[in-house]
Order: sequence, then structure tokens, then C-alpha cells
Amino acid sequence: MIRSLFAKKIPLLLFTAYFLAVVATLVQGEIPWNEVWEDLVSRWQSDPPAWNPLWDDRLPRLLVLSFTGASLPVAGIIMQSIFRNPLASPSILGVSSGASLSALFAFIFGWKSLSPCILPLACVGGAFIALLCVYKLGRFHTSHAFILAGMAISTLITAGQDFLLHALRNERDLLQTLAEWQSGFSGNANWQHVYMQFPLTSLGLAGCWLYRREIDLFSFGEEHAAALGVDVVRTRWHLFICVALLTGSSIAVLGIIPFLGLILPHTMRLIHRPTAKELIPWSAFGGAFLLVGIDLFLRYYQFQYVSLGNLTALIGGFFFLYLLLNQSAYPSL
Repeated sequence: MIRSLFAKKIPLLLFTAYFLAVVATLVQGEIPWNEVWEDLVSRWQSDPPAWNPLWDDRLPRLLVLSFTGASLPVAGIIMQSIFRNPLASPSILGVSSGASLSALFAFIFGWKSLSPCILPLACVGGAFIALLCVYKLGRFHTSHAFILAGMAISTLITAGQDFLLHALRNERDLLQTLAEWQSGFSGNANWQHVYMQFPLTSLGLAGCWLYRREIDLFSFGEEHAAALGVDVVRTRWHLFICVALLTGSSIAVLGIIPFLGLILPHTMRLIHRPTAKELIPWSAFGGAFLLVGIDLFLRYYQFQYVSLGNLTALIGGFFFLYLLLNQSAYPSL
């Protein structure tokens, strides 16, 4: 009874927490708020417009963090449902690694400079290919085979990335750029990153919401979903595309943010046994709040040697160990 009443307040609590994190991010900084607002008002009177910390730094960074925080947990929900394994997520199944390798090629060969669209499309393509490889390798085995297939794919991709980085060890400027990007650095987020991410993220989230009923049915098995009228093959392809859009667009603008697609869906399922209709918006708001809150924490305490990706990897690693050591907390779909 108490759990059910608490579950009804989850949307309000998540929205309130996210709203407070947004306000704190926008007002946080050394420049007084009144000066920031005055500069913003006078910004449009100069040609070209003068740089403003609120409009040109805090707001685009906030949007990128929010989009990424919403995308990765929703991608994790889809993967857990299709693969019928509560530990499935973009980072564990190698989808993030596939997107990262494609982005690495875009950086190395200079494709990124040709058009702002190249990098996100490359990441989406890499994520989609990695996802297909994992599915093909594990589809005729148990649900745990997908985890093993994902770990194998991720290991191979990581080895390829290390080989490329070692070959480019004398390109110091390129290596510095890649190091910041791969660690989940948000300090250079701007409006170009927003324009790169927003269309792909919107399509991915809209597609997941459109298939929310099918997502619930997939968690019972493809045979069960087909018996209830779901076009399994067509729906699976569409959901794979949604996962690739959400994961690839996030990695393109912010780099690798490990374990976010695992932590949020599992936490929401522990609080309440929601359907996809509830789980998708809850996880999206929860992920956005978590990523914005972590970034705010790092900036407020000025941790210069810690990035978003480093901290989420640390949290996710301990969370994963907790699941392995505490069987009673093991998530169920």
C-alpha cells in the first residue's frame, strides 16, 4: 500500500528534482546573475551578438546533459525488453563501444570537419551495427548469451580502439581531443552539439513511446508478443533503430557515459513495477536529473581531474558489483 502511494508521487518528485537541478545549473557561476541577465538582454543589440555565459554556455550544456540523461536509460529499457535480460544496457552489450569506434574513425580521418552531421550519423551507424552483431550472436541461445556476446564485441572493439590510439600516439592534439571526448567531458558543449543531438534524440524517444505496448510484450518473449498480434520482426527493427539513435546521438556530443542505461531502469523497477508507459518517462526524467546533478556537483566543487564519464563509470561499477553480490536485489522484468 505504502509502495503504491509512493509510486503515484514519483512523477512529481522526479520533475521537481530535475527542475531544481536546472535552476541550479543556470544560476551557478562566478558572474553575478544580474550581470548575466543584462548581458543577455543587450546581446542582440550587438553585431555579431556578444558572448553570454547563460545563453552560450550554461543553456546548451544543460540541454545536452538532459537529452543524454534521458536517452541512455530509455535505450536500456528497450534492450532489456528485447533481450529479456535486466542487465542489458548500451555499455554492457557493446553498443556504446560500436558508436565510439565509428566516432574515432570520424575524428582520425577528418570526416567530422566536413559536416556537423557526420559525427552523430557515424555514431548511430556504429551503434546499430554493434547491436545487430550482438543479436545475431546470441539469438539462438539463452538470454544470458547476449551479455556474453556483448562483452565479446565490446572487448574486440576496445582492442581496435587501443590499436588506433597507439598508432596515433605522436598526434598529441588529436589525442587530447579524443581523451576529453571519450571521458564524457561537458565543458565544450555548445549550440552545435544541441543541433546535432536534438533531432536524433527526439526521433528515438518518440519511437520508443510509440511502441510502449510492444516493449511490455517483448519482455515476455517474442512468441508471446507474436501471439498477441505484434509484428515481431518489424517492431524489433524499429526498436533497434531507436536504440541506435538514442545511444549514437548521446555519444556523439558527450562521449561515453557508462552504466546510465542500467542504473535508472533497475532503480525505477525496484521502486514500483511499472509498465513501459510509466517506466519510459520516469527513467528519462531520472536520467536527466542524475546527469545534470552530477555535472553540477563536479563544477561546484571544481573537480578538474574527474569527468562525467569517470564518475558514472565508478558509480556503475559499484552498482554492478552490488547486483552480483546481492541476489535479492537482482532486477526482474
